[in-house]
Order: sequence, then structure tokens, then C-alpha cells
Amino acid sequence: MRPIVFDREYICNSVDETIALAYAVAETLQPGSLVALNGDLGTGKTVFARALCRALDVPETVPITSPTYSVVNSYVGRWPIHHFDVYRLSDIDELEAVGFRDFVTSDATAIVEWAERVASALPAQYIDVLIRDGVSEHQRVIVVMKRSPEPQKAVSS
Repeated sequence: MRPIVFDREYICNSVDETIALAYAVAETLQPGSLVALNGDLGTGKTVFARALCRALDVPETVPITSPTYSVVNSYVGRWPIHHFDVYRLSDIDELEAVGFRDFVTSDATAIVEWAERVASALPAQYIDVLIRDGVSEHQRVIVVMKRSPEPQKAVSS
């Protein structure tokens, strides 16, 4: 896949294409990055999160599953990665109780499934990924945006 272009919609016609897109997004990550994953149940947030972790060198021998009940799973790849699933949380206080701010640090990457539920707790700058079903069974429409507090400037060619 080509390098990722932010603020764009991608059509992925298979799970493999979705994984390739996640790998392209992972190439832009560094310690301190946060990826917000949003979409309905079953659209592929965990598939995307797993691919991000694999792209960041979490070994194949380490199972990467959605932390639906534990809220956060941590992995070691190129640097620490903290994978959150906030679907079952009822408010920001519950997120803070699991130590969210302790995990979202400059030396780790955080991946947050159902991030729209805790939008007020997200940092000012992050990558926002919206996944929705396409027209066929395995097709996904994925919008990848860079969120930033300052307006993005157009690049002249």
C-alpha cells in the first residue's frame, strides 16, 4: 500500500486490504501517538487494532484481542502499546479509574476502540479512524483523519 494520506476515505474490499491500510497508518505512528477507532459493532475495529500492533512489531506469538472486559491490554513492540476498548464504560470517571492518563504517555502508543464514547478524554492531537460497512460483506469504508488543535495548512505544489 502507498503511504497514508490523511483526511481521506478508503474503500477496503477485503480483510487483507483493511490490514494493509492499518499497516500504512502504523508507519506514521511514534511514541506518544493515539489512534481513535470508531464504528459499529463488527465493522473491524479490533482487526484494525491487531494490524496496528503487528505493524509495530508485537510478535505473532502474542495474542491480540479486544480488551472488552479488562478495558486495556498492553503489548511490547517497537515501544509500549496500550489497547483500550471502552465500549462497556459508562463515563469518563470509569476511564480515569483504570488509569487512562497513565497509559497515554510520550513513550507509548495508545489505541482506543469506541473512542467517540470518551472523546473529551482524548488528547488534542490524535489519528481518528472511522470504519463502516461497505456495500458487500467484506467491504469497509474507512476514513482516516489527523485531529489537531491548530488548523491544517494546505501544501502548495
